[in-house]
Amino acid sequence: MNRKIKTEIAITIILVVAVIACASILLTQKYAKLAQNSIIQLTPLQKTQTMFTENQPAQNSPKVFWPDNFDMTILRNWHEVSADQVVLPKNMTGIQFAYEKNNTDCIFAYLHSKDIVPPEYKQTSFATRVFTSDGDQLDASWHVNKKDLPENFQFQWHGRQFMKKEVRINPYPAFSNPGANYKGIFVLFSNAGNTVSDSCDQDVSVILGTLHRKFETAQIKTDSSGIAFIDSPVDSKDKRAYLKFISNGENVAKIVTEVKDLQFDPVSKITVRKGRLYFISILGDLKVADIVSGQIDNVIDKAATNEEGIDEYYFSDERVYYLFGKNCNSYMSECNLALYEYDDQAKKSNLLIADVPYRDIYGFKGDSRGILYMGHSEGDAGCFRAQIGGYDFSKNEIVDKRTYSGCQDDKEQAKLGVFMKSIGKPVFQSDYMFIQNGQIVAPKSSSSEFEGREVINFVN
Repeated sequence: MNRKIKTEIAITIILVVAVIACASILLTQKYAKLAQNSIIQLTPLQKTQTMFTENQPAQNSPKVFWPDNFDMTILRNWHEVSADQVVLPKNMTGIQFAYEKNNTDCIFAYLHSKDIVPPEYKQTSFATRVFTSDGDQLDASWHVNKKDLPENFQFQWHGRQFMKKEVRINPYPAFSNPGANYKGIFVLFSNAGNTVSDSCDQDVSVILGTLHRKFETAQIKTDSSGIAFIDSPVDSKDKRAYLKFISNGENVAKIVTEVKDLQFDPVSKITVRKGRLYFISILGDLKVADIVSGQIDNVIDKAATNEEGIDEYYFSDERVYYLFGKNCNSYMSECNLALYEYDDQAKKSNLLIADVPYRDIYGFKGDSRGILYMGHSEGDAGCFRAQIGGYDFSKNEIVDKRTYSGCQDDKEQAKLGVFMKSIGKPVFQSDYMFIQNGQIVAPKSSSSEFEGREVINFVN
Protein backbone atom coordinates (compact mmCIF):
# COMPACT_ATOMS: atom_id res chain seq x y z
CA MET A 1 0.00 0.00 0.00
CA ASN A 2 1.45 3.36 -0.99
CA ARG A 3 1.99 6.20 1.39
CA LYS A 4 -0.94 8.28 0.05
CA ILE A 5 -3.54 5.56 0.69
CA LYS A 6 -2.28 4.96 4.24
CA THR A 7 -2.59 8.64 5.00
CA GLU A 8 -6.17 8.81 3.71
CA ILE A 9 -7.21 5.78 5.83
CA ALA A 10 -5.68 7.28 8.96
CA ILE A 11 -7.47 10.59 8.38
CA THR A 12 -10.79 8.74 7.87
CA ILE A 13 -10.40 6.77 11.15
CA ILE A 14 -9.58 9.97 13.04
CA LEU A 15 -12.68 11.68 11.63
CA VAL A 16 -14.97 8.73 12.56
CA VAL A 17 -13.61 8.65 16.11
CA ALA A 18 -14.04 12.39 16.39
CA VAL A 19 -17.65 12.18 15.18
CA ILE A 20 -18.45 9.40 17.66
CA ALA A 21 -16.81 11.34 20.48
CA CYS A 22 -18.75 14.49 19.64
CA ALA A 23 -22.01 12.57 19.41
CA SER A 24 -21.34 10.94 22.76
CA ILE A 25 -20.64 14.33 24.36
CA LEU A 26 -23.77 15.85 22.85
CA LEU A 27 -25.99 12.93 24.00
CA THR A 28 -24.51 13.03 27.49
CA GLN A 29 -25.14 16.78 27.75
CA LYS A 30 -28.68 16.37 26.38
CA TYR A 31 -29.70 13.66 28.87
CA ALA A 32 -27.94 15.40 31.72
CA LYS A 33 -29.97 18.51 30.92
CA LEU A 34 -33.18 16.42 30.72
CA ALA A 35 -32.37 14.78 34.04
CA GLN A 36 -31.74 18.18 35.61
CA ASN A 37 -34.97 19.65 34.22
CA SER A 38 -37.03 16.62 35.26
CA ILE A 39 -35.41 16.28 38.72
CA ILE A 40 -34.52 12.69 37.84
CA GLN A 41 -31.40 11.05 39.18
CA LEU A 42 -29.99 8.26 37.08
CA THR A 43 -29.34 5.31 39.34
CA PRO A 44 -28.45 1.69 38.71
CA LEU A 45 -31.44 -0.49 37.77
CA GLN A 46 -33.03 -2.06 40.84
CA LYS A 47 -36.32 -3.59 42.04
CA THR A 48 -39.11 -0.98 42.15
CA GLN A 49 -40.38 -0.17 45.69
CA THR A 50 -43.28 2.17 46.54
CA MET A 51 -42.75 4.25 49.68
CA PHE A 52 -45.58 5.70 51.79
CA THR A 53 -45.35 8.33 54.46
CA GLU A 54 -47.32 8.39 57.73
CA ASN A 55 -49.85 10.69 56.06
CA GLN A 56 -50.36 8.31 53.16
CA PRO A 57 -50.92 4.70 54.36
CA ALA A 58 -50.64 1.99 51.73
CA GLN A 59 -54.28 0.93 52.11
CA ASN A 60 -57.38 1.22 54.28
CA SER A 61 -56.54 0.16 57.83
CA PRO A 62 -58.55 -1.61 60.56
CA LYS A 63 -59.23 0.00 63.93
CA VAL A 64 -60.31 -2.12 66.91
CA PHE A 65 -61.52 -0.52 70.15
CA TRP A 66 -62.01 -3.24 72.76
CA PRO A 67 -63.39 -1.10 75.63
CA ASP A 68 -66.62 -0.51 73.66
CA ASN A 69 -66.43 -3.70 71.60
CA PHE A 70 -66.26 -2.50 68.01
CA ASP A 71 -64.01 -2.34 64.99
CA MET A 72 -64.13 -0.33 61.78
CA THR A 73 -62.09 0.46 58.65
CA ILE A 74 -60.23 3.77 58.36
CA LEU A 75 -59.82 5.14 54.83
CA ARG A 76 -56.26 5.42 53.53
CA ASN A 77 -56.39 9.23 53.27
CA TRP A 78 -56.84 9.53 57.05
CA HIS A 79 -54.06 9.03 59.58
CA GLU A 80 -54.18 8.53 63.34
CA VAL A 81 -53.03 11.38 65.56
CA SER A 82 -52.14 11.35 69.21
CA ALA A 83 -55.24 11.96 71.33
CA ASP A 84 -53.38 14.24 73.72
CA GLN A 85 -52.48 16.55 70.83
CA VAL A 86 -56.07 17.08 69.70
CA VAL A 87 -57.85 20.19 70.93
CA LEU A 88 -61.54 19.26 71.17
CA PRO A 89 -64.35 21.76 70.59
CA LYS A 90 -65.36 23.73 73.69
CA ASN A 91 -67.15 21.75 76.45
CA MET A 92 -66.24 18.38 74.94
CA THR A 93 -64.03 15.91 76.81
CA GLY A 94 -63.15 12.23 77.03
CA ILE A 95 -61.24 11.67 73.79
CA GLN A 96 -60.24 8.02 73.22
CA PHE A 97 -58.66 8.18 69.75
CA ALA A 98 -58.61 10.51 66.74
CA TYR A 99 -57.84 10.65 63.02
CA GLU A 100 -56.99 13.57 60.74
CA LYS A 101 -57.63 13.68 56.99
CA ASN A 102 -54.49 14.30 54.98
CA ASN A 103 -53.90 17.92 53.97
CA THR A 104 -57.09 19.16 55.67
CA ASP A 105 -58.13 20.51 59.06
CA CYS A 106 -60.74 17.71 59.56
CA ILE A 107 -60.60 15.74 62.81
CA PHE A 108 -62.63 12.54 63.36
CA ALA A 109 -62.59 11.40 67.00
CA TYR A 110 -64.27 9.01 69.42
CA LEU A 111 -65.20 10.27 72.90
CA HIS A 112 -66.47 8.91 76.19
CA SER A 113 -68.84 11.76 76.92
CA LYS A 114 -71.10 12.49 79.87
CA ASP A 115 -73.88 13.42 77.43
CA ILE A 116 -74.54 12.45 73.83
CA VAL A 117 -74.90 16.16 73.11
CA PRO A 118 -73.33 18.50 75.67
CA PRO A 119 -75.95 20.94 77.06
CA GLU A 120 -73.86 23.87 75.81
CA TYR A 121 -74.56 22.86 72.19
CA LYS A 122 -77.55 23.40 69.92
CA GLN A 123 -78.56 21.33 66.92
CA THR A 124 -78.25 23.20 63.62
CA SER A 125 -79.22 20.58 61.01
CA PHE A 126 -79.44 16.85 60.39
CA ALA A 127 -76.45 14.83 59.20
CA THR A 128 -76.33 11.78 56.94
CA ARG A 129 -78.03 8.62 58.24
CA VAL A 130 -75.68 5.63 58.15
CA PHE A 131 -76.30 1.89 58.30
CA THR A 132 -73.43 -0.13 59.76
CA SER A 133 -72.17 -3.48 58.50
CA ASP A 134 -74.22 -5.05 61.32
CA GLY A 135 -77.38 -3.38 60.02
CA ASP A 136 -77.60 -0.85 62.87
CA GLN A 137 -79.05 2.54 61.98
CA LEU A 138 -76.91 5.51 63.02
CA ASP A 139 -78.58 8.91 63.01
CA ALA A 140 -76.52 12.05 63.38
CA SER A 141 -76.83 15.82 63.57
CA TRP A 142 -74.68 18.93 63.29
CA HIS A 143 -74.28 21.06 66.40
CA VAL A 144 -72.69 24.38 67.33
CA ASN A 145 -71.84 25.75 70.75
CA LYS A 146 -74.62 28.16 71.75
CA LYS A 147 -72.08 30.92 72.39
CA ASP A 148 -70.91 30.73 68.77
CA LEU A 149 -74.35 30.93 67.16
CA PRO A 150 -75.45 34.09 65.36
CA GLU A 151 -78.34 36.06 66.83
CA ASN A 152 -80.62 35.25 63.91
CA PHE A 153 -79.94 31.48 64.06
CA GLN A 154 -82.71 29.10 62.97
CA PHE A 155 -82.65 25.31 62.72
CA GLN A 156 -82.50 24.07 59.13
CA TRP A 157 -84.89 21.16 58.59
CA HIS A 158 -83.85 20.24 55.06
CA GLY A 159 -80.26 19.78 54.01
CA ARG A 160 -77.12 20.68 55.88
CA GLN A 161 -76.53 24.16 57.31
CA PHE A 162 -72.81 24.96 56.95
CA MET A 163 -71.56 26.89 59.97
CA LYS A 164 -68.28 27.85 61.60
CA LYS A 165 -67.20 25.68 64.57
CA GLU A 166 -69.79 23.01 63.72
CA VAL A 167 -69.54 19.46 65.08
CA ARG A 168 -71.13 16.34 63.66
CA ILE A 169 -72.17 13.96 66.47
CA ASN A 170 -72.90 10.23 66.02
CA PRO A 171 -73.78 8.22 69.16
CA TYR A 172 -72.34 4.68 69.14
CA PRO A 173 -72.87 2.02 70.34
CA ALA A 174 -76.55 2.20 71.25
CA PHE A 175 -75.86 0.54 74.63
CA SER A 176 -72.76 1.01 76.73
CA ASN A 177 -71.22 -1.81 78.69
CA PRO A 178 -72.90 -2.53 82.04
CA GLY A 179 -71.62 -0.13 84.67
CA ALA A 180 -70.31 2.42 82.16
CA ASN A 181 -70.83 6.04 83.25
CA TYR A 182 -70.37 7.55 79.80
CA LYS A 183 -71.89 7.73 76.34
CA GLY A 184 -69.83 6.77 73.31
CA ILE A 185 -69.96 9.38 70.52
CA PHE A 186 -68.10 9.97 67.26
CA VAL A 187 -67.43 13.61 66.42
CA LEU A 188 -66.26 15.31 63.23
CA PHE A 189 -65.01 18.91 63.30
CA SER A 190 -62.47 21.36 61.92
CA ASN A 191 -59.51 21.95 64.22
CA ALA A 192 -59.33 25.49 62.78
CA GLY A 193 -62.96 26.24 63.59
CA ASN A 194 -63.98 26.26 59.93
CA THR A 195 -66.96 24.58 58.31
CA VAL A 196 -66.35 20.89 57.68
CA SER A 197 -65.89 20.05 54.00
CA ASP A 198 -68.31 17.75 52.20
CA SER A 199 -65.47 15.37 51.38
CA CYS A 200 -64.62 14.91 55.08
CA ASP A 201 -68.30 14.48 55.91
CA GLN A 202 -68.73 11.84 53.19
CA ASP A 203 -65.58 10.00 54.26
CA VAL A 204 -66.83 9.75 57.84
CA SER A 205 -70.15 8.32 56.65
CA VAL A 206 -68.22 5.65 54.74
CA ILE A 207 -66.04 4.86 57.78
CA LEU A 208 -69.04 4.62 60.13
CA GLY A 209 -70.71 2.27 57.66
CA THR A 210 -67.95 -0.26 58.35
CA LEU A 211 -68.64 -0.36 62.10
CA HIS A 212 -68.99 -3.88 63.51
CA ARG A 213 -69.52 -5.07 67.08
CA LYS A 214 -66.49 -7.13 68.04
CA PHE A 215 -65.93 -9.00 71.28
CA GLU A 216 -62.99 -10.78 72.78
CA THR A 217 -63.74 -14.25 74.07
CA ALA A 218 -63.57 -15.37 77.66
CA GLN A 219 -64.29 -18.44 79.73
CA ILE A 220 -66.16 -18.49 83.02
CA LYS A 221 -64.17 -20.79 85.29
CA THR A 222 -64.83 -22.14 88.77
CA ASP A 223 -62.84 -19.23 90.25
CA SER A 224 -64.35 -16.49 88.00
CA SER A 225 -66.28 -13.56 89.48
CA GLY A 226 -67.97 -10.62 87.77
CA ILE A 227 -71.16 -9.73 85.88
CA ALA A 228 -72.79 -11.80 83.11
CA PHE A 229 -75.72 -10.99 80.83
CA ILE A 230 -77.52 -12.16 77.70
CA ASP A 231 -77.17 -9.84 74.71
CA SER A 232 -79.29 -10.42 71.61
CA PRO A 233 -79.12 -7.68 68.97
CA VAL A 234 -82.51 -8.46 67.43
CA ASP A 235 -82.59 -5.20 65.46
CA SER A 236 -79.47 -6.06 63.48
CA LYS A 237 -78.56 -8.63 60.86
CA ASP A 238 -76.88 -10.74 63.53
CA LYS A 239 -79.86 -12.78 64.80
CA ARG A 240 -77.84 -14.47 67.51
CA ALA A 241 -77.69 -14.19 71.27
CA TYR A 242 -74.56 -14.33 73.40
CA LEU A 243 -73.67 -14.89 77.02
CA LYS A 244 -71.23 -12.08 77.85
CA PHE A 245 -69.04 -11.61 80.89
CA ILE A 246 -67.26 -8.69 82.55
CA SER A 247 -64.67 -9.91 85.00
CA ASN A 248 -64.16 -8.08 88.30
CA GLY A 249 -61.62 -5.30 87.87
CA GLU A 250 -62.28 -4.96 84.13
CA ASN A 251 -64.69 -2.85 82.11
CA VAL A 252 -64.71 -4.84 78.85
CA ALA A 253 -67.50 -7.29 78.00
CA LYS A 254 -66.31 -10.54 76.43
CA ILE A 255 -68.25 -13.34 74.75
CA VAL A 256 -68.40 -16.57 76.72
CA THR A 257 -70.57 -18.54 74.32
CA GLU A 258 -73.33 -18.16 71.78
CA VAL A 259 -76.73 -19.04 73.22
CA LYS A 260 -77.59 -21.00 70.10
CA ASP A 261 -81.12 -20.99 68.72
CA LEU A 262 -82.56 -18.58 71.28
CA GLN A 263 -86.14 -17.83 70.24
CA PHE A 264 -86.66 -14.30 68.90
CA ASP A 265 -89.64 -12.06 68.12
CA PRO A 266 -90.40 -12.04 70.97
CA VAL A 267 -87.32 -13.24 72.81
CA SER A 268 -87.79 -16.42 74.84
CA LYS A 269 -88.30 -16.24 78.57
CA ILE A 270 -84.86 -16.81 80.15
CA THR A 271 -84.79 -18.39 83.61
CA VAL A 272 -82.05 -19.15 86.12
CA ARG A 273 -82.81 -22.15 88.32
CA LYS A 274 -80.32 -24.05 90.47
CA GLY A 275 -77.42 -22.21 88.84
CA ARG A 276 -78.34 -23.03 85.24
CA LEU A 277 -79.84 -21.01 82.37
CA TYR A 278 -83.10 -22.19 80.76
CA PHE A 279 -84.59 -20.81 77.54
CA ILE A 280 -86.87 -21.76 74.63
CA SER A 281 -85.14 -22.44 71.31
CA ILE A 282 -86.28 -21.20 67.94
CA LEU A 283 -87.53 -24.75 67.24
CA GLY A 284 -89.70 -24.72 70.34
CA ASP A 285 -87.54 -26.93 72.59
CA LEU A 286 -86.77 -26.11 76.23
CA LYS A 287 -82.99 -25.97 76.60
CA VAL A 288 -80.54 -25.52 79.47
CA ALA A 289 -77.05 -23.99 79.36
CA ASP A 290 -74.11 -24.54 81.70
CA ILE A 291 -72.18 -21.26 81.95
CA VAL A 292 -68.87 -22.90 82.90
CA SER A 293 -68.71 -25.63 80.27
CA GLY A 294 -70.74 -23.71 77.70
CA GLN A 295 -72.69 -26.88 76.96
CA ILE A 296 -76.36 -26.55 75.91
CA ASP A 297 -78.72 -29.51 76.29
CA ASN A 298 -82.36 -30.23 75.61
CA VAL A 299 -84.65 -30.48 78.63
CA ILE A 300 -87.92 -31.05 76.77
CA ASP A 301 -87.42 -32.07 73.16
CA LYS A 302 -90.55 -30.95 71.36
CA ALA A 303 -89.08 -30.09 67.96
CA ALA A 304 -91.44 -27.68 66.26
CA THR A 305 -93.52 -28.76 63.29
CA ASN A 306 -95.92 -26.49 61.44
CA GLU A 307 -94.84 -23.51 63.56
CA GLU A 308 -95.63 -25.32 66.82
CA GLY A 309 -93.42 -25.50 69.89
CA ILE A 310 -93.18 -24.61 73.58
CA ASP A 311 -94.55 -21.12 74.25
CA GLU A 312 -94.23 -20.92 78.03
CA TYR A 313 -92.81 -22.96 80.92
CA TYR A 314 -93.07 -22.96 84.72
CA PHE A 315 -91.00 -24.86 87.31
CA SER A 316 -92.63 -26.51 90.33
CA ASP A 317 -90.43 -28.84 92.38
CA GLU A 318 -89.26 -31.58 89.98
CA ARG A 319 -91.93 -30.86 87.41
CA VAL A 320 -92.12 -28.46 84.51
CA TYR A 321 -95.51 -27.22 83.26
CA TYR A 322 -95.50 -25.86 79.74
CA LEU A 323 -97.85 -24.57 77.06
CA PHE A 324 -97.38 -26.05 73.60
CA GLY A 325 -98.77 -25.01 70.22
CA LYS A 326 -98.54 -22.26 67.63
CA ASN A 327 -96.59 -19.28 68.96
CA CYS A 328 -99.01 -16.64 70.23
CA ASN A 329 -96.68 -14.42 72.24
CA SER A 330 -97.08 -11.42 69.96
CA TYR A 331 -99.24 -8.43 70.87
CA MET A 332 -103.01 -9.10 70.59
CA SER A 333 -102.46 -12.69 69.39
CA GLU A 334 -105.15 -15.23 70.22
CA CYS A 335 -103.96 -18.49 71.82
CA ASN A 336 -105.07 -22.07 71.45
CA LEU A 337 -102.45 -24.08 73.30
CA ALA A 338 -102.11 -27.38 75.15
CA LEU A 339 -100.97 -27.63 78.78
CA TYR A 340 -98.40 -30.37 79.53
CA GLU A 341 -96.73 -31.65 82.68
CA TYR A 342 -93.12 -32.85 82.40
CA ASP A 343 -91.63 -35.12 85.08
CA ASP A 344 -87.92 -34.31 85.25
CA GLN A 345 -87.04 -37.58 86.99
CA ALA A 346 -89.03 -39.80 84.65
CA LYS A 347 -88.12 -37.65 81.63
CA LYS A 348 -91.68 -37.91 80.38
CA SER A 349 -94.41 -35.44 79.31
CA ASN A 350 -98.11 -35.86 79.98
CA LEU A 351 -100.91 -33.89 78.26
CA LEU A 352 -103.21 -32.27 80.84
CA ILE A 353 -105.68 -30.24 78.75
CA ALA A 354 -106.02 -28.80 75.24
CA ASP A 355 -107.62 -25.60 73.88
CA VAL A 356 -106.07 -23.32 76.49
CA PRO A 357 -106.67 -19.63 75.59
CA TYR A 358 -103.77 -18.32 77.75
CA ARG A 359 -100.09 -17.67 76.96
CA ASP A 360 -98.58 -17.30 80.48
CA ILE A 361 -98.34 -19.65 83.46
CA TYR A 362 -98.53 -17.84 86.82
CA GLY A 363 -98.42 -20.71 89.28
CA PHE A 364 -100.41 -22.18 92.16
CA LYS A 365 -102.40 -20.26 94.75
CA GLY A 366 -100.81 -20.48 98.17
CA ASP A 367 -99.47 -23.90 99.18
CA SER A 368 -102.20 -25.76 97.29
CA ARG A 369 -101.26 -27.75 94.21
CA GLY A 370 -104.86 -28.19 93.12
CA ILE A 371 -105.20 -25.30 90.61
CA LEU A 372 -102.52 -24.00 88.26
CA TYR A 373 -103.31 -20.44 87.17
CA MET A 374 -102.64 -19.12 83.68
CA GLY A 375 -103.57 -16.00 81.75
CA HIS A 376 -102.49 -13.18 79.52
CA SER A 377 -102.76 -9.41 79.46
CA GLU A 378 -102.47 -6.61 76.93
CA GLY A 379 -101.88 -2.92 77.52
CA ASP A 380 -101.90 0.24 75.44
CA ALA A 381 -102.06 4.00 76.12
CA GLY A 382 -102.23 3.51 79.89
CA CYS A 383 -105.09 1.00 79.77
CA PHE A 384 -105.12 -2.80 80.06
CA ARG A 385 -107.15 -5.97 79.76
CA ALA A 386 -106.26 -9.21 81.53
CA GLN A 387 -107.81 -12.69 81.41
CA ILE A 388 -107.00 -15.35 84.01
CA GLY A 389 -108.10 -18.92 84.61
CA GLY A 390 -106.88 -21.97 86.50
CA TYR A 391 -106.47 -25.60 85.51
CA ASP A 392 -108.13 -27.83 88.14
CA PHE A 393 -106.21 -31.10 88.34
CA SER A 394 -109.09 -32.96 89.96
CA LYS A 395 -111.76 -31.76 87.49
CA ASN A 396 -109.47 -31.65 84.43
CA GLU A 397 -110.94 -28.32 83.33
CA ILE A 398 -110.38 -24.57 83.42
CA VAL A 399 -112.03 -22.94 86.46
CA ASP A 400 -112.15 -19.58 88.25
CA LYS A 401 -112.13 -17.58 85.01
CA ARG A 402 -111.55 -13.87 85.60
CA THR A 403 -111.38 -10.72 83.45
CA TYR A 404 -109.93 -7.40 84.52
CA SER A 405 -109.88 -4.22 82.42
CA GLY A 406 -109.35 -0.56 83.12
CA CYS A 407 -106.85 2.25 82.98
CA GLN A 408 -104.03 3.47 85.12
CA ASP A 409 -104.64 3.82 88.87
CA ASP A 410 -108.25 2.62 88.82
CA LYS A 411 -109.88 -0.04 91.07
CA GLU A 412 -109.65 -2.84 88.50
CA GLN A 413 -105.90 -2.49 88.32
CA ALA A 414 -105.68 -2.64 92.11
CA LYS A 415 -107.86 -5.79 92.18
CA LEU A 416 -105.66 -7.46 89.59
CA GLY A 417 -102.57 -6.62 91.62
CA VAL A 418 -104.01 -8.15 94.79
CA PHE A 419 -104.97 -11.37 93.01
CA MET A 420 -101.62 -11.74 91.25
CA LYS A 421 -99.82 -11.51 94.60
CA SER A 422 -101.87 -14.48 95.84
CA ILE A 423 -100.74 -16.86 93.09
CA GLY A 424 -97.39 -18.16 91.94
CA LYS A 425 -93.96 -17.97 93.50
CA PRO A 426 -91.98 -14.77 93.87
CA VAL A 427 -89.92 -14.22 90.72
CA PHE A 428 -87.06 -11.75 90.76
CA GLN A 429 -86.20 -10.21 87.41
CA SER A 430 -82.99 -8.52 86.33
CA ASP A 431 -81.11 -7.92 83.10
CA TYR A 432 -77.82 -9.22 84.48
CA MET A 433 -76.51 -11.74 87.00
CA PHE A 434 -73.56 -11.88 89.32
CA ILE A 435 -70.96 -14.61 88.97
CA GLN A 436 -69.19 -15.62 92.17
CA ASN A 437 -66.57 -18.38 91.92
CA GLY A 438 -68.20 -19.70 88.76
CA GLN A 439 -71.70 -19.78 90.26
CA ILE A 440 -74.71 -17.66 89.24
CA VAL A 441 -75.95 -15.37 92.01
CA ALA A 442 -79.09 -13.26 91.68
CA PRO A 443 -78.62 -9.50 92.17
CA LYS A 444 -80.42 -8.07 95.19
CA SER A 445 -81.97 -5.36 93.02
CA SER A 446 -82.16 -4.42 89.37
CA SER A 447 -80.10 -1.55 88.00
CA SER A 448 -81.23 0.87 85.30
CA GLU A 449 -77.57 1.19 84.23
CA PHE A 450 -77.82 -2.15 82.44
CA GLU A 451 -80.65 -1.38 80.01
CA GLY A 452 -80.73 -3.20 76.72
CA ARG A 453 -79.98 -6.68 78.04
CA GLU A 454 -82.48 -9.53 78.00
CA VAL A 455 -84.57 -9.98 81.15
CA ILE A 456 -83.58 -12.95 83.30
CA ASN A 457 -86.03 -14.59 85.73
CA PHE A 458 -84.56 -15.99 88.94
CA VAL A 459 -86.63 -18.80 90.54
CA ASN A 460 -86.01 -21.42 93.20
